[in-house]
Amino acid sequence: MPRADIRMTDAETRAFQADKHEVVVVANDDDGSPIATVAPYRFDGEVIAVSLAADDPVSHALAHDGRVCVVAEQFPSYFEVRSVVVHGRAVLEPVYDDGRRALRIPLGEDTVTFDFAKMAPPAG
Repeated sequence: MPRADIRMTDAETRAFQADKHEVVVVANDDDGSPIATVAPYRFDGEVIAVSLAADDPVSHALAHDGRVCVVAEQFPSYFEVRSVVVHGRAVLEPVYDDGRRALRIPLGEDTVTFDFAKMAPPAG
């Protein structure tokens, strides 16, 4: 039996991201190990904008290696799990007076989406 296509459409992806207020931001630390933080963000339809504390280890890591993974997700129940995972290169803004810095990630080709609601529930 073929697997269901559970990818979100472009419109579903954009609507899902526009509705989220926090994401998980993942970077590589100095030895290449992944590190992550939860951060507020907004999505304008083309660019993901994240606000990180300048002293956050992820902010420091991205200043040295701009490769980033940003995950927006919801999981109220198994058949309601939805997620957008974007891999890209971060563009870091200078540190603002409030000790935070903006991180911008253009929405690119390396985006993975899934919506478990598109799977048929098990028979029985």
